[in-house]
Amino acid sequence: LGNLQRKKELMERVLSNEEKRCRQDHLHIARILQILAETHRDLGEPMKQKELLERARPLFEKELAANDPELASALRELVAAYG
Repeated sequence: LGNLQRKKELMERVLSNEEKRCRQDHLHIARILQILAETHRDLGEPMKQKELLERARPLFEKELAANDPELASALRELVAAYG
C-alpha cells in the first residue's frame, strides 16, 4: 500500500507539472489522468478513479479518432469503473 500511495503522490506532481507545461486538452494529460485513475482504483478509491477517468474521456475523444484502439481502451476502463 505504501508504494501505491507514493505512486499516487508522484503522479499528482507529474500531473500538476504537465498541466502547467502543456495545453489543458493535450493527450498527454489524458494519459497521466488515466494512470492516476488506475492508482486510485488500486488504492480502493473508486469515486476518485471515476472522476479522473471522466476528466480524461473528453481529452481522449478530442485527440483520437473514433476507431483508435487507445480511445476504445480508455472507454472500456471507464465502463469497468462503473461496474
